[in-house]
Amino acid sequence: MPFPRIFPQFPDGEKAGTGAGDGAGGDKSYRMILNGGFMIKETLSKIESAISKIQAADTREKAELVALLNKLKAELSALPESRMEEARSLAHFTETAAHEVTRTETSVQLKNLSISGIAYSVKGFEASHPKLVEMTNEICMMLARMGI
Repeated sequence: MPFPRIFPQFPDGEKAGTGAGDGAGGDKSYRMILNGGFMIKETLSKIESAISKIQAADTREKAELVALLNKLKAELSALPESRMEEARSLAHFTETAAHEVTRTETSVQLKNLSISGIAYSVKGFEASHPKLVEMTNEICMMLARMGI
């Protein structure tokens, strides 16, 4: 059974900003992700792809990780435009961590650096967006429990 998609895709050939004036291909759920932040949507899709490659001993672990990513997506959708740059940094570090943990030849140092980057990026959100921090921490802890 294929791993379920957690983020819907843009229709073929449609680019960000070409939809019904919402900056996200007409799909309002993408407009909510950081006010049309196509880069964030793309990053979340890459993370989803990396998760699908994880060889978890239990598919329940993957399902838990998917649920946590969905919660993270909801938290990101509530983030104001003024926090966009910080969110991009967090997204990039998260994407990098997902890449590092799924490489064939992994580097413990690169994994640790990318996870440290996530932790540092999250600090700016602790007071204003505690649920965002909570979701990110849960994802990191889950990956650690999986041995990643």
